[in-house]
Amino acid sequence: MLRELLQSRKPSAPGPKGIDLLLGLRALQHDPLAFVTELQRRHGDVVKIRLGPQDIFLVTHPAVIEHTCKNHRVYVRGSIGDRARELIGNSLIVSDGDVWIRQRRLLQPAFRQEVLSTYVAAADEATASMIDRWDEHAAAGRSIDIAADLARLMLDVTCRALFGVPLAQQSEAVARNLTEVLDLTVRRAREVLPLPLWVPTERHRSFRRARQDLDRMIAELCDRAQDGPGNRRAMVDILRESRDEQGPMDAPQLREEVFGLLFSGYESPVRALTWTLYLLARHREHYERVRDEARALGDARFDMGALARLEHTGAVFQESMRLYPPGWILGREVVKDDEIGGFPISAGAYVMYSAWVTHRRADLWEQPLAFDPSRFEPERASKISKFAYFPFGVPPHSCIGAGFATMQAKVALAAIARRFRLEVDGGASVEPTAGATVRPRHPIRMRLRPA
Repeated sequence: MLRELLQSRKPSAPGPKGIDLLLGLRALQHDPLAFVTELQRRHGDVVKIRLGPQDIFLVTHPAVIEHTCKNHRVYVRGSIGDRARELIGNSLIVSDGDVWIRQRRLLQPAFRQEVLSTYVAAADEATASMIDRWDEHAAAGRSIDIAADLARLMLDVTCRALFGVPLAQQSEAVARNLTEVLDLTVRRAREVLPLPLWVPTERHRSFRRARQDLDRMIAELCDRAQDGPGNRRAMVDILRESRDEQGPMDAPQLREEVFGLLFSGYESPVRALTWTLYLLARHREHYERVRDEARALGDARFDMGALARLEHTGAVFQESMRLYPPGWILGREVVKDDEIGGFPISAGAYVMYSAWVTHRRADLWEQPLAFDPSRFEPERASKISKFAYFPFGVPPHSCIGAGFATMQAKVALAAIARRFRLEVDGGASVEPTAGATVRPRHPIRMRLRPA
């Protein structure tokens, strides 16, 4: 009772009200990135938005974010994850609490450094196949839809790692069905009152067909998984053998986790790599440094030792994700009354983190809108808080595949820069927009020139 009385006497967090709120919600539909940026600019570190009975708090300062992350039993995925679980199952990417802890423990063996090192060759093989196709486009003078080709590449690398073999004939079907599931997931996340999935709309029917096709293909691929060349093991087999005091995960959960890895490994890495290549096309001096790093390695196949020497390439990728973080907004549900940034927050409220805003705050980053990979050179990078820079999510639920995604990106960037110089077709500027990830509003077409 005393706690509630003290809470009620504390000032409420600032935020838009009345007509400002109505105009803001309209802006949210049109340009979510500008909306969250303006909220922070006008109202500060903690912003409260009241939608009917629901309180939503936007938190963008590292100290406030750190508080919520360290109290992760109070700030949970909860009902925010329920909509996603309904669509994509209860895999690691949406689970919570003790379930999440066990799943993370069982998946961890597949993401250890010594295992990831065996997948570098898979990334190298897939990238080499893409570059052979690009040679034909370059010779013909054709421009390419960069994101479409990178999507095929990332899916190829992920499947070579997961199942030990490339997808071959199934790749187009898997990509199409993943896109269908992703589109509905994003749409429902934005709807205040989404229709139940059992309502027989055309979109719901398309989703069910896509999910059923994916489930069938994943079951077949899991059954056919085989170890790759050398000491490369199929990730699926590593997961089958992983166990804790309760034993291994059962077959249905294994398929859920494989789906989660395909789902999360498809969209976000593609967007991160697309923006990185776009920035390299715009900043010739950094492209040349990436090219020179790659050429210094010679023509030998990549391995972890070679990737470790690609320091500027890694810094370019990190800076690209600072400016264009794939996961631009994340949410948690509050399950116990608390205080954040000096303001009371009640159970039932939602907390939203925006990497888009935090990564661009002028009080955290010098010249925040400038592309400056030197921020991530070793001496400077060591001073960056993980609560000020979180392209792979906030602790403790940071993406388990961050190391895998970074490895893929460094292989692709080095291999591409060694062979090609990319130019944005027509030289037009590119406008970002927000969906599940930060993506270009229109496809980026590029022309390939000799490096």
